[in-house]
Amino acid sequence: MYNPHVHESARSTRFSWPALLLALAAVAASVAIGLYGPRVGDRTVNPLVPLRDVADAVDSIAQRMSLDSSRRPPDAELPTMHDAARVCKDALSTPWQPPDLRDGGFRVVMAGPVPIPGSSAGVALLYESDARAAADDSPAPEEPQVDDGSGPRPPRVTIAPGPSPQPAQRRDIVLVAARDHGAFAIYDEFGRAQPLGIARSVLEESEWGTWAVMVWSDGELLFVAWAPDAALLQRLRSELGAP
Repeated sequence: MYNPHVHESARSTRFSWPALLLALAAVAASVAIGLYGPRVGDRTVNPLVPLRDVADAVDSIAQRMSLDSSRRPPDAELPTMHDAARVCKDALSTPWQPPDLRDGGFRVVMAGPVPIPGSSAGVALLYESDARAAADDSPAPEEPQVDDGSGPRPPRVTIAPGPSPQPAQRRDIVLVAARDHGAFAIYDEFGRAQPLGIARSVLEESEWGTWAVMVWSDGELLFVAWAPDAALLQRLRSELGAP
């Protein structure tokens, strides 16, 4: 209503503080969305994990499993292939028959769930060389008794010289299977992501050549085979199931 006692210029200078605060808040929100919105979207749409990170994780798993295996009692009961398959099914929530490498000279000695970057579930199996296991299980040769006229003396006990070989020097193979949700990628020298695909395998050695990994996928599971050298993985490629 028009009030003749209020001057027109005085009425025009009035403003609403709540309206001003709401306007400032809207501007701040627009700036925040413009700055950080695309980055959050990128992280949500493209959460790809480099296979190099997976390979480094599997190397750590292989070292730990080899060390644990070297400390097991001589009379420890080893898992059968049936036991290994059951562990894999429980860990992956899907039936998967791990490869039997006994024809290639390796036997399963350990199996268990492991965390893998970019996957919701993973399992690792340690295969030990039958030749090395037979050498470890063989008894030490006894020293013949010598009669020097004072009666036979008991043979001396021979202690193995030095510590056992380091895990990376042992002829072990570690096979890891992990749920593949499409989060793994190969990055080239320009940082561009390339899908792994299901019709090929990638063989790569470590920077110092102390271990190698072979990686492949069947679309549901990602497989990473670890060995002390690339030649061993090449020899067992078909036995491992790699394309």
